[in-house]
Amino acid sequence: MKRFLTIVLVLSLLLVPMAAFAQDVGEVTEPPGTEDPGTEDPGTEDPVTEEILATIPKKYTAQNEGAYANATFNFTFEAETEGAPAIPEVSISFNHADGEPEIKHGEIVLSAFGSDDVLVGRYMYTVTEEVGTLAGVEYGTRTGTLVVDKEDGGIVKSYLIIGTLGNEDEKHDEFENTYIGWTLDVTKDVTGNLGDKNKDFTFLITFTLPEGKTIDTENTNIQFIVNGTTVSTPDEFTFDENGQATVEYTVKHGGTIEITNLPDGMGYSVKEKGEEDGKLDEYVVTYENAEGTMDQDQSVVVTNDKSADVPTGITLDNMPYIILMAVALVGLGAFALRKRAQN
Repeated sequence: MKRFLTIVLVLSLLLVPMAAFAQDVGEVTEPPGTEDPGTEDPGTEDPVTEEILATIPKKYTAQNEGAYANATFNFTFEAETEGAPAIPEVSISFNHADGEPEIKHGEIVLSAFGSDDVLVGRYMYTVTEEVGTLAGVEYGTRTGTLVVDKEDGGIVKSYLIIGTLGNEDEKHDEFENTYIGWTLDVTKDVTGNLGDKNKDFTFLITFTLPEGKTIDTENTNIQFIVNGTTVSTPDEFTFDENGQATVEYTVKHGGTIEITNLPDGMGYSVKEKGEEDGKLDEYVVTYENAEGTMDQDQSVVVTNDKSADVPTGITLDNMPYIILMAVALVGLGAFALRKRAQN
């Protein structure tokens, strides 16, 4: 019996270490890829690259605190450093009806710097605003310099300088554009002793775009005001292939047509419908400032005069007859006095 217990004890002491050793080997030889999904490998971490690191400040205002024409401004980036990746164009839009601030910021996307093909270093770009064709908009001529630094670990830093590098006196806070708009006033005046001040007269007002300029009539914020009341934009305010549009309005004596926010440089002309060689029916038509360019507020007066001579009394042509009549009256008076004296 003692011998049997001794054998069991010896076997137990030998088997327990073997089991423990087998468990340790199993953990070490576990196939790769079976780790806890939550475990991160610091050696495979993606580079730290933000897509948007810089913005373009754009200021857009209207002259005299008026309304500007809705517009979109585009900016391009020209690489000045070899190996610099392309940066997408940036567009900034303004809509006056939305009550937007006068300064907005366009986001510069720099995700291209996350590529391994872009080496660590400093990259320079010239930032330019495209000169558009929208009538009335004074496009800026400022340029900017975008500096992008790519550091070890994929870290990207950037900043934008508007103006001249190294010259504080020629640096600016934003790219700036101005919309310049003017007002055209047209007034009807009827004169003459036979002029009918309740008669309707019709104006034909023609607008001409400056050469090379375009207009979006639905977004110009031009207003048409007839006799002090704002009316809807007329359907005929559509520019043809020659850059012209003609609108038509009818008013009486003292009537006015006011058209506001017309773009700077636009041509205009005013003519009375049916007028030929300065005549309309029995009226003589004259114009004051009938045509010109909207480089300031303009006023036009169209006068229709209808007059006729009306007899007002004695004329020299009747003088001989009057003298004869006076002589006859004097003679009759003398005869009557003489006869009375005789009686």
